Amino acid sequence: MTISVHTQEWEGPFIDRFQVYDDTHGDVVQYRCQLEKAVFRYYLPKPFLKGVFGTEWPEVLIVSVGKTNLPLSEMGFRGKVIPPKTDTDFWEYQYSTRKEQPANSWLYEITYEGQRYSIYVPHEVMQGKPAPKRLMVRVGVPE
Repeated sequence: MTISVHTQEWEGPFIDRFQVYDDTHGDVVQYRCQLEKAVFRYYLPKPFLKGVFGTEWPEVLIVSVGKTNLPLSEMGFRGKVIPPKTDTDFWEYQYSTRKEQPANSWLYEITYEGQRYSIYVPHEVMQGKPAPKRLMVRVGVPE
């Protein structure tokens, strides 16, 4: 007899403070958050920052990362895949199958205006649960 256990995907959210580290990376600003075992480096797209904050972005951000609540495909058996979305208050990232996943994090990507942006989510964040197909990322400032 074979018993299978369905493992629930990680849903999150992970919410923490990120400090600006480097804003000289072209079209991204590197923010960092110290976790227990790793550093979460988020190369935040400047178009995302501009949509939320205008032309001046904060030194400290609150970043929320969780499994998206938006549909991944159209309804029906032959429903087409809906590409990840961007809005002024969130960006969606797709689990990457373009290349092998890194050893210590999960790679998610989105293409925005012809430019590929990535987020590497440390395994520590998802606490050993399977990575979801898509993530939604929101940013804000501490109160």
